[in-house]
Amino acid sequence: MLHRIARAILCATAVSGFAVSGQAIGKPEASPTGKGITGGVLLGGEVVLLVEAALDLQPAWAYLLGGVAGGVGGGIGGYYLEKTGDPRANMLLLAGGMALIIPTTVAVLNATAYEPPKEYLEDKGPEGAEPPPPRAMVAPGLLGVTPRALTLNLPAVDVRDLYSPLELQRFPLRQGSEVRVQVVSWLF
Repeated sequence: MLHRIARAILCATAVSGFAVSGQAIGKPEASPTGKGITGGVLLGGEVVLLVEAALDLQPAWAYLLGGVAGGVGGGIGGYYLEKTGDPRANMLLLAGGMALIIPTTVAVLNATAYEPPKEYLEDKGPEGAEPPPPRAMVAPGLLGVTPRALTLNLPAVDVRDLYSPLELQRFPLRQGSEVRVQVVSWLF
């Protein structure tokens, strides 16, 4: 068994060594056209939006105006970066802009999320009333997840026919059974 694993590792190493040692001959470098401008637009807008989100600005017009202004400024910077002719810098600018899309979106959505005013009262039950017990799960899974607990349960087991009577009538199939075991049950 170990002999086979060692042989597989040796073969994979040899193949990867041949693949890495090859050199591209006569292939032109990647064109920087468009990459610098696009990356600049993305990064310019994202930097402004991240600063606005860090300052916890609320009005949507501020994010719209700041994102557009940052994008225009970044696009101009990307245009001049493209003129240098360095494709690596343009690719890094584009990759950086693409990498910050999701964190910027999360930061902006978090900063602009609705927060009720402080004078609003929270709905509460009568004094001394216990909250209702959590609803019972119909088919418990091996792992039960609720807002208050993580439990290990005896899972529900269900034995079913493989095919419906209609499928057996239409097609020449042999009936069989399948066993279904619920692994996770989630209550939220």
